[in-house]
Amino acid sequence: MAQTQPEDFRIDISHEQSFRYLQAKQFDHNTRVRRLIITDNNIPLKFTGKELIGLSLYINGDNYSNTTCPFGDDGFPRVVFTESMLSREGDVSCEVRIYSSSDATVATTFTFMMTVSKSLLNQDRLVASSEFNILNDLILQANVIPDLIKQFNLTQEQVNTLISQIQDDIANYTNQFSTMKTKYTNDFNALLQKINADITLYKSEYNSLKTDITNLKNSITTWYTSAQAAENTRIANENKRQTDTAKAIANCEKATANTNTAISGANTARDNANAAATEAQTKAAYAQNQGDRVDMALKDFEFRLRTVDGGELTDTTPAENIYDGGTL
Repeated sequence: MAQTQPEDFRIDISHEQSFRYLQAKQFDHNTRVRRLIITDNNIPLKFTGKELIGLSLYINGDNYSNTTCPFGDDGFPRVVFTESMLSREGDVSCEVRIYSSSDATVATTFTFMMTVSKSLLNQDRLVASSEFNILNDLILQANVIPDLIKQFNLTQEQVNTLISQIQDDIANYTNQFSTMKTKYTNDFNALLQKINADITLYKSEYNSLKTDITNLKNSITTWYTSAQAAENTRIANENKRQTDTAKAIANCEKATANTNTAISGANTARDNANAAATEAQTKAAYAQNQGDRVDMALKDFEFRLRTVDGGELTDTTPAENIYDGGTL
């Protein structure tokens, strides 16, 4: 990732500006850049480019980082925040020192604050301490040695002693740095192994999940095929049911029509039977009447025969008058 565009940060060497704050994210590296606008009573200082600008960081009184701020093409110093500089989270106290080789002076800005937001990534291996900034300290010392010699008129012996001390410090710091490098290398390798193990585990879990998804897709496909077949069967059965129902309704309607026809025929036959019965009754009454007349005629004839055979005729009324109810 490329560095972000430098943002201006104004800080004064003549009065405190406690309200001035920088903001950064823990463990960011070489991505946050600030252009330092150093002022004296709010008037920007002019630099020749030969000055040495140093930034010191403190947290809870512990000076855990010192770094130099190189000049840009525009003549303003810049600070690029590294991983070790942003290794501590919380409120960080900051101050900028200006070392001038021309007049052997050192000017320090008033303290300002930087808020470092805690990272979710655990990087205990990167806890910063002064060993990360040893070389910067040495550079600062080396740049100000000529000015210190001029300022304090050190003797050659004192200079040699100071150089010897610096050399001893360099050797000591080199050993410390080598030890820390070995430690951090081992920690890094252990972390790398853990990451690789986690990746292997995640790959296994991913493959397992992929298999489960494939099985689920197959199950869904099988279920959908079965459901579609069942639906097609249901539709076919429904169509057949509707067809059979329509046929049954037609047959019922036809049977109803035939029944109505039969009922009509039966009613007609009944009426004809009733009419025939009435006619038969009439003819039977007529026949009965004729039979009665025949019986009367026979009786009359028998009576007349008895009269002719020696009996005395007492009734001279003609038989037909008896049957007809009238006279001859």
